[in-house]
Amino acid sequence: MEQIGKEIEKVIKAGIGAVKTGVEFSAETLEKLAQKGEPLYMQAKSSICEAAGKVKKAVDDSNIPENFSMMLGGKVTVDTVISVLRRLNKEELDAIRSAIEAMYDEAPDAEKDSESEEQCACGCEKQSACSADTANESSEENSSEENN
Repeated sequence: MEQIGKEIEKVIKAGIGAVKTGVEFSAETLEKLAQKGEPLYMQAKSSICEAAGKVKKAVDDSNIPENFSMMLGGKVTVDTVISVLRRLNKEELDAIRSAIEAMYDEAPDAEKDSESEEQCACGCEKQSACSADTANESSEENSSEENN
């Protein structure tokens, strides 16, 4: 029995030694792998920082927030339009110039607009269904029916 106890003690000590060796080996291996990976890690980190800087500069230069706001029906400012126009080539600018000239030709003059506005009896601008016109028409119909 005594001998079995000594053998069990050896097995336990061997197990403890194996664990200790495994831990030491793992620690050494981990350290070696970390040293080999450090230059790659630093290079990747540098590349990511450089790429992030380029993206930030591109976003700042492109006025993306203003353009996005404009696309969603936000306020269009002269500065926003100018910043968009600065990115166009001569051919594109010529096309825009032609479109603007066509808009000027099609736009009604301010004088014509004020002269062509009709007013009804109630003083409002003539619209398709004015309450005063409807009242006048019904009173005219009633008087013509009475005359008949």
